[in-house]
Amino acid sequence: MGTLANVVGNDQSSNRGFASAGEVASSTLADGLPVQFVRLDSLAAFTSGQDTKTLAFDKQEVMYPITVGGAVRSSVTVQKGPDGQWQAVKFGKAAIAQGSQSARQGVTSKRSVDAGSVSLIEIPTVHAFLLSHTEKGVHMVTPVRDIPGTSYTAGVTVPAAEVFAALQPLAAGVNHSVPN
Repeated sequence: MGTLANVVGNDQSSNRGFASAGEVASSTLADGLPVQFVRLDSLAAFTSGQDTKTLAFDKQEVMYPITVGGAVRSSVTVQKGPDGQWQAVKFGKAAIAQGSQSARQGVTSKRSVDAGSVSLIEIPTVHAFLLSHTEKGVHMVTPVRDIPGTSYTAGVTVPAAEVFAALQPLAAGVNHSVPN
């Protein structure tokens, strides 16, 4: 948090979601979300009936929303290094942190899902960020924000297979020779 306070204090143009560096001192960390990642080539090759849990790999990262007075302002992401030590690697992603926290609260309050079993799946090349959990043996996802090019909206939980099937043609249409 000290590093974040320094960044906020030195970056007057954006303040990383905070009104001041002093506000960082009064912030708290919400429960972390393990982060997974789906590669573009894996999504492009997805076929109906494939186990959706095999698409995402563990990034060895945990994103912690940072709150002030109960409102999510930013996040810090820590990553496990080769030496086994955890280190802060990213600050910011306020919109993803806010959407994740809101979606997680919705999933855990409306469904019988333990907050500790929820993770975040990133698929940045198709602009998809999903909360993932298993419900009655079915892999389910909840978009953190609306997914462009689809009818999937933030906060609405659906089977992962349905979402990945809808994202597959989008992934297949991405020009793989152009850096994303």
